Amino acid sequence: MSEVPASKPYTLEAGDKATAVAVYTMNSLMIGELVTREAVRVSTWLRAIGLPDYAGLYGVTMLRFLGTGEPQVLRFSQLHFPLSQVIALHLSPPGNDPLDYDTSEQNRKLEPVAALAGPFRFDGHIRIPAHVTLARQMDIMRDPFTMLYDVSISSAFQPMGVVQTSMALIRPGLFTIASRKAE
Repeated sequence: MSEVPASKPYTLEAGDKATAVAVYTMNSLMIGELVTREAVRVSTWLRAIGLPDYAGLYGVTMLRFLGTGEPQVLRFSQLHFPLSQVIALHLSPPGNDPLDYDTSEQNRKLEPVAALAGPFRFDGHIRIPAHVTLARQMDIMRDPFTMLYDVSISSAFQPMGVVQTSMALIRPGLFTIASRKAE
């Protein structure tokens, strides 16, 4: 007997696409499909102008981190969340986009950092001007989201494990950011 694929909880209109993403808030991780226009580069989507107040995810698995116990695992066919609560977003592995910068540019450097928020730790690299220290970059940073590259994401809770992704957008104003350079 052959399996009938489960129907999607959404219908793509002409010019739409669904992209598997991981969305982080201070106390949850939501993994699901985000529906956008085909022209939208989802890995940098939160940097766009004119975002809605809420976004919808479909086919969602949500880990809620409450207290010090095991995270609560919830599943929803559809979930809507306020973008103001998002602290990070990345494409769900194995999905990835090409880098959003020119690797041959000589006036920038990748600085190794650990970014901590809620139960999450993002170990990666932040791209900054070659002549600027991490401390100075943090002082002048005004963008609501910044990109980390070559990222390992872990949690104080074991069931999440370690997630590897080439790029993750984080909201730096909600993270504690530390240098990972050997002193």
